[in-house]
Amino acid sequence: DRRCAGLPFPDADASQGSGLRMRGLIAQSLTTKPFHRELEPLRRALVFHEQALAACPQDAHEDRYQILVTLANALRDLYDMESQPASIERATKLYREAVQVGAKHKVAMPQDTARVQKCFADALRLRGTDADLAEARELLARSLAVRGRSQPIERVESLISLANLELARHGRGMAGALEAAREAVTEGE
Repeated sequence: DRRCAGLPFPDADASQGSGLRMRGLIAQSLTTKPFHRELEPLRRALVFHEQALAACPQDAHEDRYQILVTLANALRDLYDMESQPASIERATKLYREAVQVGAKHKVAMPQDTARVQKCFADALRLRGTDADLAEARELLARSLAVRGRSQPIERVESLISLANLELARHGRGMAGALEAAREAVTEGE
């Protein structure tokens, strides 16, 4: 089936060469993103994401970075729908690898890195161990350092993630959690 939610995908057969095949799989993978809100199209999209990652050479740093982030986002979306721990476990591993690839090979602009740090922090919050929550706070601090007042929408996204993190970190009831979230947002500004 070369279709996802009714959209045709370009062929990406092996005879085109591994570079073209990989780019075709990336295109298929990215084309499916708008359909991550429904379970079956998301499952089909995950197949394309996995194929793109498998076809991507380790030294194709920019392509690998993008595929890692896209696949991690899809797995986080799947976790939101099904609450399967394996999905969020894999998503956090992929985000971690993307952050490492991005930093080591300088393949991402600071704004892209800040977005991935925010997404990674959200996944860690969902996984929810004490160590995850502490790491998520560090990632959000780095994200907010880049997402300044000149990027108000992006900054608000990171601030909302920080507020949600503080809600998850503090088991002092709703009033205590809201106060901690308010303090975190004020600190982030």
